[in-house]
Amino acid sequence: ADDVNMAIAGGCLLMVVALVGVCGARMYEGACGKTLLCIYALFMLVVIVLEIAAFAMVIVLTGHLDDFNSDVTSNKQVKQADKAIMNFVNDTRCFCCPKSYTVTASEVTCNPSTA
Repeated sequence: ADDVNMAIAGGCLLMVVALVGVCGARMYEGACGKTLLCIYALFMLVVIVLEIAAFAMVIVLTGHLDDFNSDVTSNKQVKQADKAIMNFVNDTRCFCCPKSYTVTASEVTCNPSTA
């Protein structure tokens, strides 16, 4: 029963915040509208900061921060995807740009005659 009450309270809070945002946008010209939009923006900022803090706490408290870092840096698929993206960007630049240039990440030189 406590979970249901919490869900209902959260839904009501969300509805009130959305209503404040809508009313503030609708009555923007008056001082009341600007105040409502400031309240809405402040609430959204607090929500974003809390979400970032919650993410950081979950990562740190579960002890997976080091695992995440080592997985990303040593993952073969990530390196292959990064290389494919760089190749796509280089090919696009070679196709679009008539001048020759060198890309430092993969040392690709575009030839003006093929561009």
